[in-house]
Amino acid sequence: MTKLYFTLGSLLIGSAMSAQPLGIPKLLAPMETSEVSNEIIYEAPEGETKFYTESYDGWVFWGSQMGLFYLTGNTAYNYMVWTEDSKVYILDPVKTYTTGSYAVGTYADGKITVELPQCIGAYYDEYGEIAYMYLNKMEEVEQDGEKYYMICYPEDNYLVYDVDDEGNVKLNLGNDYNTVDTENGVNPKYLVGMTYENDPHALQVWSGFGDSFENWDIVPNETPITPPTDLVSEYWAFDTNGTAHLLEVKIDGNDIYLNGFTSYIEGYWIKGTLTREKDIVIPSQQYMGKNEYDQFYYFLATKVVPATDPDSWNTYEMIDQITMKYDSETKIYSAPGECFCVSNYRDAISYMALAENPMLWEQTPEMLNAAPENPYLGAYTPFNPETNQGTVNWMIPNTNVNDALLRTDKMYYNFYVDGELFTFEPDEYSLFSEPTTDVPYASSNFYDIFVYNQSHIITFKFSDAESFGLQSFYVADDGTTYASDLITVDLGSVGVEKSELTKEVKEVIFYNLSGAVISNPTNGIYIKRVIYTDGSQSTEKTVISAAR
Repeated sequence: MTKLYFTLGSLLIGSAMSAQPLGIPKLLAPMETSEVSNEIIYEAPEGETKFYTESYDGWVFWGSQMGLFYLTGNTAYNYMVWTEDSKVYILDPVKTYTTGSYAVGTYADGKITVELPQCIGAYYDEYGEIAYMYLNKMEEVEQDGEKYYMICYPEDNYLVYDVDDEGNVKLNLGNDYNTVDTENGVNPKYLVGMTYENDPHALQVWSGFGDSFENWDIVPNETPITPPTDLVSEYWAFDTNGTAHLLEVKIDGNDIYLNGFTSYIEGYWIKGTLTREKDIVIPSQQYMGKNEYDQFYYFLATKVVPATDPDSWNTYEMIDQITMKYDSETKIYSAPGECFCVSNYRDAISYMALAENPMLWEQTPEMLNAAPENPYLGAYTPFNPETNQGTVNWMIPNTNVNDALLRTDKMYYNFYVDGELFTFEPDEYSLFSEPTTDVPYASSNFYDIFVYNQSHIITFKFSDAESFGLQSFYVADDGTTYASDLITVDLGSVGVEKSELTKEVKEVIFYNLSGAVISNPTNGIYIKRVIYTDGSQSTEKTVISAAR
């Protein structure tokens, strides 16, 4: 059965732990103060970084109202740095509380030994002074009928991690997993925990965060799927559930490489095979690489299991491969009922991106070498003397008259005011470094021009315009430029505004000038996106000011 991993797992209320300290405050970041002790290791020395998927069980304190919880979970990835002098630097040694710092141990004979205590973090106490957190081994002790976790005596205050032949690591605290029964008050004998002090067997020194079991499963050191460098890129159309975008394709004999099947995870390739029947077979469990945040990407072939009711989500089952069948009449490859999945894990569905019911088709030069579809006016906000500006929202399709998808990095447009080609001057429009008439399709700074999909909101800073016009262009691979019609709109007409007013509004979303969604906009300039019940949308810049 397919496993599903989550950041936090099941929670079981702990028992017999009544006299525990409050949860610790937020730890200071490495650069927050120069006064933090250099005993805390925020950067590991040079060495071999080994990545692991980690599962753990432990205690976590969630406030006085909820008390202590026994927690089990998985982290997508953690790592250790192994140096030439047999030192091992372990990032976040207590998984129930992320410290961003390392514990250091020594490796010998298949074991990593970590001598304790070690300083693991710093924070400001109630008096504004810097205080420290420490890593210690703790044991369960009963006093006067109450159970506590207390720091072990020095001779027992150390950790041992067992390392097997494959490189997997397990924290060996001496706990017997089969005897733990938190519902009936049978807790782990030992924890690795974060403490306020280092006094053995003292009350109220444990922070309430600690692990009882840790398993670190090694992530193999692999080379991501990468096409040969001499292959020429083609750009095919890729559709998932009716939403299409361009996908980069490279072909080497019967090998086909695909990049960008999800628009926000680009630069990572998967590989398929072109069969005699012209189908594309894409095997599962391909390593795509990792991003700058050390998140690993794996391509998983999955089957869609439709939701049983409207309030449920589809689920997915892993399969060995996706076969995109080729239709000789439509010239479209498709795999209905199947799904491209980007997962954090090779052998489990923890999806970062999904593309259900994928369809793929080649766009020939004959399809691409044609005029772009005409732009049209989406909304218009007249010049406002108080803000000294107005906005015009041009919808600029990135499709052409042959219904081909166009690369936006090969498109640009011209803006016209009263029939004259408009020049964007840098002293008026900071988006541009030089006078510009040919505006690249994606040019945007959320202020002078705001781009959202096909919507281009252009700010104008003059009051005497009578008409606006726009013409878009596409530059083909052979250098030929194809142009849409020049669309001109008389600003004296209110047809666009009336047509929007007759529609029923479903939702209004405000964005700030950095593109973030704002729930309750106050004074300032915002981008307002209106979604109508008929599925259409309009986007415009708006100024919100408090009543005087």
